[in-house]
Amino acid sequence: MKYFPKLSAVCDIASHLFLSAVVSRGPSWDSDEFRRTVLEAYRQQPFEHLVADAAYDMERCHGVVREKLGAKTTIRLRKRPRPGRGRRGECRQEMEEAFEKAAYGQRWQIESAFSRCKKRLGPALKARNVWAQLREIQLRVLTHNLMILLPHNHLLNSAKRTRFVRTARK
Repeated sequence: MKYFPKLSAVCDIASHLFLSAVVSRGPSWDSDEFRRTVLEAYRQQPFEHLVADAAYDMERCHGVVREKLGAKTTIRLRKRPRPGRGRRGECRQEMEEAFEKAAYGQRWQIESAFSRCKKRLGPALKARNVWAQLREIQLRVLTHNLMILLPHNHLLNSAKRTRFVRTARK
């Protein structure tokens, strides 16, 4: 079986900052890192609404956000054929009845943050060792956030102000 590094993250849609990121080895279920990632993001920046994709369509994922944090979730429900049966679980049943399409439309924001990170820092990892790859991904997340927090023009302006002075030889 081929293993690969995997990043699970929560992103603030206003700034594209990664509020939390859990790096692990794949393949694995996406929902395995959900609880840890969401709770860490909430500690960093409390939120009222979490939007996630269908990989997190489990009662326990909805429950973490609603019961532990008191926040609202919008998660696309997976289509599962169940003849004669409704969806199990209170949270999933409620999500099916009151799915907010406009809120789910904002899910592209995290895809944009991932894309921005890859464009600026490169899509390929330099490290070959598994643990070094995991550390490199964590460093990339940190660098991505710093690049957003420290405007590029500030870095460019300071470089322009630096003057090189030549001294004449006698």
